[in-house]
Amino acid sequence: MNNYLEGFGCFYFPDGKLYQGFYKKDKKSGFGLFKLPNNKEYMGEWKDGKREGEGWFFNGTKWKKSRWVNNERT
Repeated sequence: MNNYLEGFGCFYFPDGKLYQGFYKKDKKSGFGLFKLPNNKEYMGEWKDGKREGEGWFFNGTKWKKSRWVNNERT
């Protein structure tokens, strides 16, 4: 049996980050919410552990909708 994170779940990182969303073979995949301890957030699509597709970024004061390719906002 493989010990992959698979399906929906929450992962709390030791440095205060939080990911709540879907996993496929241990990588963020599908829709998820990623919160940073500095009050910044990303909510949107993931592929192979990277932000990919449509998503929203919260900079601490407002949300901004963006497209993401290979973890970079375009």
